Amino acid sequence: MTSLEMITTDMNFVFEDDKLCEADYTCPIIGGLEVDQEKIVEVLVEFATRGLKFNWDCIEKAMITKEVFGGSVVFGSLMVWSETMRSNFAYYFNPPLELHSWVVDKQGNIFDLSLPGVIHKALQVKDSQGYLVEGREPAILIGRPPDWLTYKIHEWMISQ
Repeated sequence: MTSLEMITTDMNFVFEDDKLCEADYTCPIIGGLEVDQEKIVEVLVEFATRGLKFNWDCIEKAMITKEVFGGSVVFGSLMVWSETMRSNFAYYFNPPLELHSWVVDKQGNIFDLSLPGVIHKALQVKDSQGYLVEGREPAILIGRPPDWLTYKIHEWMISQ
């Protein structure tokens, strides 16, 4: 019989919690789905107008994204893998303490305009071995996620 040893390390969080979204924020768009760039700008302006935090507020951001692009708001987990694919930063599905939220359309495309804040956080978290995620840059996902992003849906938001 084999025993498993659980190893935990102290995490060091160095990001700013109070940084607000900016209407003129720019970053790459990944995922391969062609959409009207004006709609992306509209969503980002709305994030800034409502005073949403850059590194947080994914549920509110998903609801705004749904208003502009359609689809369904979902709740689940997200892992951002390092370039080496050996370590990751994750939001697991453990409400109300931890979860991630994004929009999915009928074809299964993901619209995650809060992803830049998640990647920004991921790039700044380190443990005793070093930074958890290296070699990535903040990006908006519209379409299919690359292999270094792992999304798992746990619940669909019921619209009324």
